[in-house]
Amino acid sequence: MFRCGDYEKVKQDVWEENWKAMRLYSAVALVAFGVITLVSVFSPSIGKYKWVYLVYTFLSLAYFCISCCQLRSFLGKELVVYSFFAALLLFGIITGTLITPEELTVNYIVFMMAAPLLFTARTAVMNGLILSSMLLYSGLAFFAQHNPILYKNLENVILYGVLSMLLTAIMMRRKLQRILYHKEKEMLEVSKRESQERILNYERFLTDMVRYAASEETPDKVLNQLVEYIGQRVTADRAYIFEQNDRGTFDNTYEWCKAGVSKEKDNLQDVPYEGIIETWFAQYQESNNVIIHDIEECKKNKRSHL
Repeated sequence: MFRCGDYEKVKQDVWEENWKAMRLYSAVALVAFGVITLVSVFSPSIGKYKWVYLVYTFLSLAYFCISCCQLRSFLGKELVVYSFFAALLLFGIITGTLITPEELTVNYIVFMMAAPLLFTARTAVMNGLILSSMLLYSGLAFFAQHNPILYKNLENVILYGVLSMLLTAIMMRRKLQRILYHKEKEMLEVSKRESQERILNYERFLTDMVRYAASEETPDKVLNQLVEYIGQRVTADRAYIFEQNDRGTFDNTYEWCKAGVSKEKDNLQDVPYEGIIETWFAQYQESNNVIIHDIEECKKNKRSHL
């Protein structure tokens, strides 16, 4: 099931897809309206309405040009796409009520039925546009059409309009589910690659660390080598090993400092667990590392707990 919160996860993907779709449909509309405009010049029957086709030719050109730009605002993209769909519905209404009032409404019904196929959007907005267009069509039809064609057209518009809204609700949900599925699949693949890279890095780190320390003979030299390797590997200023003593406090037993950094090993003896080490353990459990930003502050905390 597609939940309301899921829409926010795929919103960017939805409107990138809609933006590309509008570029395609506006190009098709530009060609179609351009051809109809040329035909209207030589056709007496539709010639008096050539201004309608001319306006829509320029509108299609404008929408196509806009779709070639990259709007950063999601709201701007939504307004442009929705207005393009509304303009198509309005063209169907105009042709059905003003240009061919004595004929069955075909263009408008076609645009309504094509609504679920054109774009991916919130069902409420798409159906709101369809319902509003149905009300506008009904109002204009009462003034422009006469019986029996009026009631026949109204019957068709209501029937196909309700059907279109039902299809829109189904199609929008399925389209959003499809985009969400691909989005989550992509995120899982990225997460899998990152996990594999982390595992490889850990293995490489451990292998290099063992190889780095294997050249030393005594345990103290091995540990000093390991501390040095870890400090250099993570580009730290200092690296320490703390050991618990018989008094229940902690001593800094091994220390490495990069060139130019002062040693603090003598100042980190008999460090109490409460207030200092426990804080480090809490930080480590949360982020798998402990960062000491100020060694002087650490020494102050130590003295206050002694």
